[in-house]
Amino acid sequence: MDQEGEDRKQVEDEIMSRYVEGMLHNSKNHLVEAEASFKRAYQLAKDLYKEAQESIRFYEEAWKSAQDKLQQEKAAIATSEVKQVEEKKEAGSSVRDSTLYHPTGEARNQARRSSMQLAMFHRRSALDSMSERRKNKAR
Repeated sequence: MDQEGEDRKQVEDEIMSRYVEGMLHNSKNHLVEAEASFKRAYQLAKDLYKEAQESIRFYEEAWKSAQDKLQQEKAAIATSEVKQVEEKKEAGSSVRDSTLYHPTGEARNQARRSSMQLAMFHRRSALDSMSERRKNKAR
C-alpha cells in the first residue's frame, strides 16, 4: 500500500507540475501578447499626438492667413472710402457745402417716418413680451 500511495502521490505531483507549467506558459504568452498590444497602443497614441500637433499648426497658419486677408480687405475698403470722400469733395466744391450735409425735405421726412416705424415696432414687441409674461405669470 505504501508503494501504491507513493506512486499515486508521484502521479499527482507530476500532473500538478505539468498543470503549473502549462499555466506559467499560458501566463507568459499572455504577458507577451499584452506587452505587444501595449507597444502598439503606445505607438498609435504617439502617431495621433503628432497628427494632432500638425493639425493645430495647420489651423493656426490658416487663422493667421485669414486675419491677414481680413486686414488687407479692411485697408482696401478704407482706402476706397477715403478716395470716394475726396472725389465727392472735389465734385461738390462747386455746390454749396451745406447741401452736402443736409437732406432735402422729402428725404428728411422719409428718415423721420422710418425712425418712427422702428420705434413703434420696438414698443409693440416690448408690449407683447410684457403681456406674455403676465399671461405666463397668471397661469
